[in-house]
Amino acid sequence: MMNNLILLIFTTTISGSILFMLLLLIDYFFNQHIRTIYFISKLLLLFYMIPGIGLSLFIIGLNTKQIALSIQTEDFNYAVVSSGNNISSLKNGNAFLITTLIIWMIGILLLYVLRLIRDICTLHRLRCNSTRIECGNILLACNKIKKQLKVNKEVKLYQSNLISTPFITGIFRPIIFVPEYDFSAKEWDLILTHELIHLKNNDILFKMLLTFIQKLHWFNPIIYFYTKKFYEFCECTCDRNVSAVINKEQRAVYAHLIVKLARDIPASTISVNAFSDKNYKLIKRRICCIMKKSKKINAAFIITLALFTILSPAVTYGAVNEIVSAQNHLVAQFASAALNEINNNASSLLKVQGESNNTSTNIGTLSVRGSNQVDFMVPGQGSVKFNSVSLQSGSSIRVLIGADNTSDKFEVRVLDSNGNGSKLISDSGSVNGTIDIDTAGNYTISIVGKNSSSTKFHVTGTIIINY
Repeated sequence: MMNNLILLIFTTTISGSILFMLLLLIDYFFNQHIRTIYFISKLLLLFYMIPGIGLSLFIIGLNTKQIALSIQTEDFNYAVVSSGNNISSLKNGNAFLITTLIIWMIGILLLYVLRLIRDICTLHRLRCNSTRIECGNILLACNKIKKQLKVNKEVKLYQSNLISTPFITGIFRPIIFVPEYDFSAKEWDLILTHELIHLKNNDILFKMLLTFIQKLHWFNPIIYFYTKKFYEFCECTCDRNVSAVINKEQRAVYAHLIVKLARDIPASTISVNAFSDKNYKLIKRRICCIMKKSKKINAAFIITLALFTILSPAVTYGAVNEIVSAQNHLVAQFASAALNEINNNASSLLKVQGESNNTSTNIGTLSVRGSNQVDFMVPGQGSVKFNSVSLQSGSSIRVLIGADNTSDKFEVRVLDSNGNGSKLISDSGSVNGTIDIDTAGNYTISIVGKNSSSTKFHVTGTIIINY
């Protein structure tokens, strides 16, 4: 599951980046259709959230426990069945994958928590240095525009000398902060209309999601450019929506207001994403969105959107193939290195005849074929065993078990019902080897302590049954 999560992260960030580049091409040729472009950018935002969902499922999987079920078959009396990964399974994963996952998660926590703390402190400082508007013409204008736009939420108004342009914050309890500046009545109406349209279109929610997405893909430099363009699309769409509810004269006042805020008013003491920006290109585009009428969607734009829709799954498919190919190459290198190390450190394999497991302590069963995790205590001068398993000729049992201390000595035995079979002897506290089954029958796997004292010692590892 950890491997799938990392695959999901890289696939999503690469696919999303390619789709964003395609969106920029659409914006370059059809920038007059800003509402549609902004809508697509919001869909892309949701696409970028996929690793966040994968991370949630991964964390849930880490807390899933194993459950022992009674299953009567010719091979086993019962088996341990797991509905997910246990937290202890992380240590058995590839070190490179674990390191990659940990670095990614640390980056998310650090960047997101720092941003969250900064935003909370900024809003707290702003609230402490603001005056609530509870009466007067500004409040009356706000209530009037709320009714016109059919905004039902209660909106609080605060005025502060720490900011130079208005902005709105809060999803459930929205607050509009405005500067201490002498605006005309028409300008106040336009400012409040702009901020309330942001609220009506849920732009605050999408901006909060965007902050999380940026931290989720912090390692991808394109995500920061996407963030900048998202804010641009958002403001231009809001301007277009404002211009749709005002007349031509008001649009001229609105355009002049944006220029005036960027030109005449000094920079804010507090940095916020607000009504106006000093970026010349953005101001020019916003004025175009205000003054020019919306064009009807033509055939060329429809064809372009259709191509984008078709290319989206193709881009994702291509990204998955490339990531899987790179992953397989990397895993093959690690597997080759691990195999060489295993072959160089194989444990001694000896034949056993007439041995007995009757005095061994039963520790349960192995899962139905395949890989089994080992984690228990072994008596220093005793033995523990699993329930017997029925194996066919040609089967094999792969053993990779290590003790906590290299001084501990033990054997792993695989014996048939007559006490005949093979055993692997530990070397420096670990057993590494394969026992082949030549004759079909019921076999018992046991671990025998060979220390000088009877004190129990801890072993962990893997037993793989190839049936």
